[in-house]
Amino acid sequence: MTANTIENLDLIRLADGSMSKEVATNTNRLNVLYEDINQLKRLADGLVLEKIKESDMTIKECSLHARGRYINLAVDTELLSIMARKTKTFENLLETSTVFLHHRKDEVYTTLFVREYSKPENNVEWKEWFLYLTYRDPWYLHISRAIEQLVLSKIFESAPEEAIIETIDFCFKKGSLSFKTMAFVLSKANLPLKTWETIRDKSTKKKLEEVKRIAEEKINKYQT
Repeated sequence: MTANTIENLDLIRLADGSMSKEVATNTNRLNVLYEDINQLKRLADGLVLEKIKESDMTIKECSLHARGRYINLAVDTELLSIMARKTKTFENLLETSTVFLHHRKDEVYTTLFVREYSKPENNVEWKEWFLYLTYRDPWYLHISRAIEQLVLSKIFESAPEEAIIETIDFCFKKGSLSFKTMAFVLSKANLPLKTWETIRDKSTKKKLEEVKRIAEEKINKYQT
């Protein structure tokens, strides 16, 4: 009987729920056995990822898969990518957030979330981002400033003037980090002159001085 045969038998017996005393007390055979187990896991992970890429999974199917006990970063990355690519509504955004920002609770998923939804091809209408921003108590915005920046930048990219004013007002009323983040994102925004003038004229409250300053700087650039 060869060493390879012994190793295979050890794995087969383990799958049947048994382990011999010789294996349990032999360090070398245990090392080989656990390496075989890890190799099988790597093989399974690769096959799962391959089959997911070949499948046309829905957002709901991706969500159910990610909520299971099976967790693998490469697979999660693919599932999140599919969900972002198929996102059309605020509810889709919320579903993706719940799975990867709430259940996973790992900074790497925050980075993946921002990366996937920042891609130009994953185009979600500003209205959906606005609903995402203003939904009840948006717990997901408290996770990371990067998520706040993503949401606000998506609104400022294409929202009409009245929605931009409403977004500024919402962040002003909410206070804390959101307002600071909003001012930062607003300073990077490329808005029409008329919108900047409206923002300046409506920023009459003391705490909106920073917003007014940003608007005035943008207006001056138009005039030079």
